[in-house]
Amino acid sequence: MKPCRCLALAFTLVALLPNCLPAGLAAPSAAKPVGSLVEGYVLHQNSDFGPVVMSVSKNAMRMDIEKMGINWIARAPKWQSFAFNDDSKSMVSRDYTDWKENLIRMPGANKKKAMAAEFTLKPTGENEKVGGYLCRKVAIYRKDSPQLGKGAQKAAQKAAQKAAPKGKSKPKSPYPMGYVWISDDFPAPKQVSEVMKQLTRVDVQKGVVLKATVLKAGTYKEYKPAFETLSISKEKLPASIFEPPKGYKVVASEIDLMMGGDEEPESLSSLRRRR
Repeated sequence: MKPCRCLALAFTLVALLPNCLPAGLAAPSAAKPVGSLVEGYVLHQNSDFGPVVMSVSKNAMRMDIEKMGINWIARAPKWQSFAFNDDSKSMVSRDYTDWKENLIRMPGANKKKAMAAEFTLKPTGENEKVGGYLCRKVAIYRKDSPQLGKGAQKAAQKAAQKAAPKGKSKPKSPYPMGYVWISDDFPAPKQVSEVMKQLTRVDVQKGVVLKATVLKAGTYKEYKPAFETLSISKEKLPASIFEPPKGYKVVASEIDLMMGGDEEPESLSSLRRRR
């Protein structure tokens, strides 16, 4: 066979080869273009909001809160936040000075923030790894807080009475109301610490809270998880996940976000007026 005929036959076989291969062995198609990637970390967590997936890079962060149907993004340089609902295609945005004081505005958020001010932290001297990062274990104690309003003081007293074990006397010495595990080594911008402070409702000034427990009702020595980082993995993340969505309608609050921006029930309207 002449060389030119051999070459033509070879090209023909190559062209027909994908159609001749069994399913699962077809020749690979051209790779799809991939957007830019950034170094980051993915944290799988449990919280009062339910399961949370947090993605963190050196200049951005994102939370996916499945139970609430909310995705939340903040990024440098201004760290403006964007909370959005993919189902309702709606979004609410806040300045950094706003969200660092009240991450997700829901009824009762201000009361929880005020009650958090009545706690103080005390090192235990113990260390423990959470998500692969060494953390210092810190005890949470109740303190006298004259700066609290009467409503917050009354709510705190009721909570203490409810938590007190029936038929048992209160310990004479102060006892921990809970514990937090703080990492000083987790590589994250300080804005991540602001988020963790609000998820745990503990005013930690240094480091990132990766775990928290609170005293069980009816006991003085038993604690239950309030917030916990289950795993942390270092990954290359698509830069696009830190971009706010385009074309979503802007709404006024997180309640509107979950309701889709439609007219809300009277019960929610009354809650809004009480904030």
